[in-house]
Amino acid sequence: MPNFEKETFVDIDKKQEAITGANLIITTNPNAFHILDTLTEAYFSNQPPYNEVTLPQEYKPKSLEPGGIFHGTHEHAMYFWNVCSYMSGRIKSDLAFQKITEIFDKYPQLFDCQELALTNPETISKILKDHGLGRQEKVANNWVNNAQRLVERYDGDPRNIFEQTNSYGDCVDLIKNENGNGFLGFREKMTSMILYFLTDEKLIPDSVFPVPVDFHAMRVALATEMIMVEPKNFYRHNGKLEDAIRKLFIDYLEARDITPLDLTNAVWLLSSNLCNQTTGNFTNKTVDERGVTFSHQEMDRSNLSHSENWYSTCGRCALNSFCRYYIPSGPYYAKGAIIPREKTTKSFIRQISLFD
Repeated sequence: MPNFEKETFVDIDKKQEAITGANLIITTNPNAFHILDTLTEAYFSNQPPYNEVTLPQEYKPKSLEPGGIFHGTHEHAMYFWNVCSYMSGRIKSDLAFQKITEIFDKYPQLFDCQELALTNPETISKILKDHGLGRQEKVANNWVNNAQRLVERYDGDPRNIFEQTNSYGDCVDLIKNENGNGFLGFREKMTSMILYFLTDEKLIPDSVFPVPVDFHAMRVALATEMIMVEPKNFYRHNGKLEDAIRKLFIDYLEARDITPLDLTNAVWLLSSNLCNQTTGNFTNKTVDERGVTFSHQEMDRSNLSHSENWYSTCGRCALNSFCRYYIPSGPYYAKGAIIPREKTTKSFIRQISLFD
């Protein structure tokens, strides 16, 4: 990680009311399908980064693999149901899978919905903490409450939800936590996520669903201008952007012979394994009495380390010719701020200004 110089400070709390997602003008690029075609062609031809990455779910327990004692059981489905609690961007997905796998191997009863529904959340919270997982109290309460709802509504097996419908919209209605319905921690993104996992594990029939729209999906869509927004800098607010990206992915799936699994892998692995590694997306966070500040380093191709980094990341990306912006994850995970920076070769270091 490079060192960062600090010039001015921006308190993003004081700026939050200035520009929010509620005021965004969102348009879909007529060239978006061509960009997605280029991306999926790279995925199917095993171009970087797809030739050197491991999907997070490959760290699942051996007992869930074909021939394993829990393969095809409701515990198999509950493993992925519970792991969704850590698919929120606050922890690397592969690490989350490794930690939940350790818990599954040691405490398989926590993935038996009938037993989980009767477990004291404090017991689960301690186990999560002992295995280095955060948000223990909230996640433990969610696990227990959701298990109770699964027992009451679906005989303790999340697979039974999908026996009622194969429509993504209907699945959202059944799963999304809203007005006492659905399940804690689940909204549109997690509905796509559980559909992705259970379909990938062949625990439920195939269906059409959008890529889980998290920061990675937003970064790919915005950096390449598949989805265009005005103003460029904004705070995530009411889901309008996510809805537009989901619609783009659904429209693309319906127009092309590609599965939601493959499209999800193509989008997510690109951002998490190339975009995350480029110097242009590195930020340094400072928190003090003046607020939250993010400093960044401009890419300078006359700088050998920058040049080497560019050729190992953006320079290998199939979407390089379409990609216009760096979009660092730091401001987003801190405050939900999207701050694109146009790709340049300027040789200076400056402070991010959220609304300059």
